[in-house]
Amino acid sequence: MSKYTIPKLRKHWAPNAAAFQRRETECRTLFAHLAECGSLAIEALAGKKELEPNCAFLLLSKSLNHALSAQLLLEHGMMVDAALCARNAIEAMLLLELLVKQPDLCQQWSKGKEFKPADVRQRLEKLPRVEVRDIIIETSPNEHDDARFVYGWLSRITHANLESLNYSTSRASAANDFVIHIGGAHSPPTTRIVAASIGRVFARTVPCALGAYATSVLEESARDFERIGSAATALAKKANA
Repeated sequence: MSKYTIPKLRKHWAPNAAAFQRRETECRTLFAHLAECGSLAIEALAGKKELEPNCAFLLLSKSLNHALSAQLLLEHGMMVDAALCARNAIEAMLLLELLVKQPDLCQQWSKGKEFKPADVRQRLEKLPRVEVRDIIIETSPNEHDDARFVYGWLSRITHANLESLNYSTSRASAANDFVIHIGGAHSPPTTRIVAASIGRVFARTVPCALGAYATSVLEESARDFERIGSAATALAKKANA
């Protein structure tokens, strides 16, 4: 009989989920705010007839799905897989930001043109200040550096390399022995950094779309996005403490 069956994995996941509920209050709160603000933004962008807000709607929906998938995987202790979902969420959010800042690219994207993540980040670095529909959008170099660092870190975790194994193994009591965690294991530092990575990028990119296509909604929810950014920064600091 196979050692790894779905019923057995469910039993294995139960203590991971319990640890997440017990230890990761800040993470759970951050994801709850992401879901709430993401839903608000999606609702504000839904049903618009123009191409640009429709592109934003699709990318935001994709981003939120990836973010919520990351939460579910973190709850189960699946660190590497959660990091992959986080990276996918960030890719979609950065492309969302680019299409908002350069709306002429929406036509190309809607016809199937692919924008590689590195190209998206390079384009954004050249757009520190833009005007879109009478709205000025400014980003600092630090924000782009932060996104590049986070994306690189998540990529190192998710690629099939030796460093990635550090997030799916732990040392055993005997010297040079390791335990390989089939089904995952809860890791507070990794959990917090993955959640913080999503939150920081979300807090910057989603308001860009609302500022361009649903200004009144942004005005009503600006403080909520600020709280998400602050909570994500605090979570990252806690992970590195």
